[in-house]
Amino acid sequence: MIQGVQYGYLTKVTRRQALAGFAVPAAEVAALMAWVAVNPVQALVGALVPLLIFSPIFGYFTALPEHFGLAANHFEHRTRNILTSRPLQYLLWNFNLHAVHHRNPHLHFSLLPVGLEKIPTPAANGYVRFHADVLSQLIGRKTVVAEALGLR
Repeated sequence: MIQGVQYGYLTKVTRRQALAGFAVPAAEVAALMAWVAVNPVQALVGALVPLLIFSPIFGYFTALPEHFGLAANHFEHRTRNILTSRPLQYLLWNFNLHAVHHRNPHLHFSLLPVGLEKIPTPAANGYVRFHADVLSQLIGRKTVVAEALGLR
């Protein structure tokens, strides 16, 4: 059982963490909606078009390391956590802790870091490092992608 979550109820601390996790995304949506209301053309060009262009790139960059090279593993070990800085982890809503999410899909994203300590999983040392290792292997260097093996 993950600390702070008992019988489906949240403690005061975890309840505060969960509510805080909604504050920034709610403020971002409110700001975008206000921008659309005030100046829809500027909002479309300044926010929505770039979002549509860069979302697939960002999705690939963050999603590939979560499963790459782990298909042969046991079901519970087919995902990995990506260890990143706290600011990036917050912007990703803790979904860099992908293995913890897969093992506890009922947990709110703000509670995933608690599960990191409780569940041993494969991990990678950052998104850039993971992609650099994969690219170095693709161009013929004799390196082993440690993240693919779950060694980091």
